[in-house]
Amino acid sequence: MEGNHISEVTWDSPYHEDLSPPALEELALKSNKIETVPTETLRHLKNLKSLDLSGNLISSFSADCMKGLESLMSLYLNSLPNLEVVNDFAFAELKALTTLEIHSNRKLKSIGTKAFLALPMLKSVDLHANALTTLNVNTFEWSNLEKLDLRFNDWQCDCHIQWMIDVLRGADLNSSQLYTSETYCASPEQLASKRLTELKADNLQCASAKKEVHKFEDHIMLAIFVSFSSILIVVLIALLYRNNYFQCFHRRRPNVPHVNYHANIHPMLNGHCNVIAACHEHEDQRHIADNEVHQDDDLP
Repeated sequence: MEGNHISEVTWDSPYHEDLSPPALEELALKSNKIETVPTETLRHLKNLKSLDLSGNLISSFSADCMKGLESLMSLYLNSLPNLEVVNDFAFAELKALTTLEIHSNRKLKSIGTKAFLALPMLKSVDLHANALTTLNVNTFEWSNLEKLDLRFNDWQCDCHIQWMIDVLRGADLNSSQLYTSETYCASPEQLASKRLTELKADNLQCASAKKEVHKFEDHIMLAIFVSFSSILIVVLIALLYRNNYFQCFHRRRPNVPHVNYHANIHPMLNGHCNVIAACHEHEDQRHIADNEVHQDDDLP
């Protein structure tokens, strides 16, 4: 059934739905025009052990899209030109699955953390030549996994893939097939084309962490600026208050023309100086009166 331009697969079973259909164990539907996984058809194939949907037009694998394939051991989902995402629980309940190939899908950028959840028999996973930039540590059950191919992806080498480097480096020491020497960084620019296993923890920085550092530095600079500005304002107010205060208390000599002491005085001191000016005026009037009395005493 390969390369027949098939766009839809339906199931018209002559058997009662409670009975098992014929013992079909292998189904190859590669290189057709299928756009969605034929879930309703596949769920009847209780004895299916191998399924190949490569080369079709499928754009995503949703939750439970393979539900019912309890005997499936091998699944091939390669060279799907429209595939962009594998969602959580996409392969749930495939308890017999041992081999999974999802490679050469150049639009595939995201695989859900729980996409391969509860696959206790999974031993071989091929994810090479996709467009993956990162992968969560909890994506696989590592206890049984024997082969993992991560080559030729667009790995962003930051703090989120430290686990991947540890796994690959440990596998290299143990001569395991988990390690592939062609696993390189694609970004950031300073790490591009570097092998993952050659990196150190210091090389793996996250943009979010850098942003937090810059944010903290900005807060420190703002605090310093506010503190300095506050000190400067206090000093200026003290100087203004001192100058105007002594101006308010400056005593005028007698027979000196009246001067308006309120001019150019800071508004905060106007009330205080008004009181002082009133005192000065009262003293001036008393001084004039004393002078008039002395003048009368000097008359013959």
